[in-house]
Amino acid sequence: AVNKMTLASILTRMKDIKDAVRKEAYVVISRFLIRQFTIKQRQLILECGLGDRSDISQNFVIEVLVPKWLKYFNNNYYEFLECIHVEKIPETGLKLLKALFTRQHGVILESNLKDMWIVNQKIVYEKLNVATAVFWRAMAEFVRPTDEDDKLEHIFEQVLPDLTPFCKYIREYYFPEEASDELPEEKEPQNGEDSPNTSRPGEETQQKNTTTHVPDETVLIQLLEMCKVYDLSDEMGRSSLQQLCVDLLQSDRVTLQSVVVLASLLDHIIPDVNTKLNVMAEIITDLREPLQALDSSVYVPNLLLLEAEEKKKELMEKITELTTEMEIAEELGDCERIEEIKVANASLKKELTIMNTVSPNEPGRMVNNDPDTLKKCLTIVVEIIKTGKITKMDPTLYSLNENFIIPTLNLKDEEPGQIVTNLTLRVLSSFCVLDAELAKEYFFF
Repeated sequence: AVNKMTLASILTRMKDIKDAVRKEAYVVISRFLIRQFTIKQRQLILECGLGDRSDISQNFVIEVLVPKWLKYFNNNYYEFLECIHVEKIPETGLKLLKALFTRQHGVILESNLKDMWIVNQKIVYEKLNVATAVFWRAMAEFVRPTDEDDKLEHIFEQVLPDLTPFCKYIREYYFPEEASDELPEEKEPQNGEDSPNTSRPGEETQQKNTTTHVPDETVLIQLLEMCKVYDLSDEMGRSSLQQLCVDLLQSDRVTLQSVVVLASLLDHIIPDVNTKLNVMAEIITDLREPLQALDSSVYVPNLLLLEAEEKKKELMEKITELTTEMEIAEELGDCERIEEIKVANASLKKELTIMNTVSPNEPGRMVNNDPDTLKKCLTIVVEIIKTGKITKMDPTLYSLNENFIIPTLNLKDEEPGQIVTNLTLRVLSSFCVLDAELAKEYFFF
């Protein structure tokens, strides 16, 4: 007989090597009520079942086990998601919901929107939490129209607004202090006039979100992932999304988990490689060398500093040209020319290194080398580089290497930590893959 004593043994069978054994384990598990399992056991069952390599086992979980658990809550998605503590397993929750949606008719899907407080293409902030955000994202991704299938497009139009207002929605959610500053002062109601705070039936969700709320990082990630369902044909919307990503990356509150999503999103919305790298470099500069308050309201840069920056730019362009010439010379097998280019390249890089060492820091900026800032900056570079869209070094990357990567690797007085060191080496090795000369310089033994 199955009881709590033998249940632990049954759960281990979900990872058995035989498909039939795993299927039978899920059959036995389905006889139990969801409340009879601990939270960790519920999460384990869903993670193993939805990710099972056997279609037979996976289909049983999707078609029998999960619907039975949902029925226990009278098909209330919110209570179901809360019961499995979806905030701990958001990706599993996403997969779970999409599996359930495939078994439902469009009319039923549409009726679920109001049950999860999705009204007028948004969820009011008081109701926005991980459970509702995961459901919202799952619904948006599931009903998103494609070239092959657009039969649920009418539902998609009820789920998400245009990109520009959605970016504003995310901004006001994560930066509520900005939204409160923009709220206009309410006028006193005159005799015979309705109070502005009095809402008619059905108009509650049309009012502004003025209730104070605490932003949640997991909710933010779900909202950002939802931005990927847009086709980005709207120029204004794409510009709003880019600015939102930049502002979030520059925020002190954003964690590394969100940085990964933001960098990926930034790569998605900026197709041009040069523009993407320039935006990345600007973000890193603002994070690592934030502008300090100055006595003068207008700062006029020193002429010598501008000349030095121009000289650096010229040197980096020459290095790029020599790299191209080196590739051509190697293809032609011109050994004499290769040696000449190596000497010239080494000389230019040495000159650039000296300029970076002795040139004064820009007034009003202070270099920030604390571990959290370094990890954020390095994570941005790693996520942008690993997309595979960058195929060669350019002046922006050379400058980033000389002014940020190498100095970070050479930090001795401060202890940035092993994570920072590992990230720095990962970025440097990526650069060396793009430029063989860098590999010879830094990894030649």
